[in-house]
Amino acid sequence: MINQVGVPGRPEIPVKDFGEALGLTPSLVLPFDPKPFGQAANNGQMVAEVAPKSKAAEGIDHLARLISRREAPPAQKSSVFSSLFKKK
Repeated sequence: MINQVGVPGRPEIPVKDFGEALGLTPSLVLPFDPKPFGQAANNGQMVAEVAPKSKAAEGIDHLARLISRREAPPAQKSSVFSSLFKKK
């Protein structure tokens, strides 16, 4: 896993070059995105609660599934009536 990729003003080795130097392919590359982490820390919440669609939350979920060897739940199919019965 490579974390905080793309921090403004910080020189860094490209992910491809980093992986090649180690002879590995990273399982996960998380981009630098301080907003959801800061908001979660300030609220005492998890990143997935604060910004569930963020790349950070999706990446952490992906990593947890890799480690636990679990598959993602099947996507629910949307119907014409699904918008009428959404929980608010």
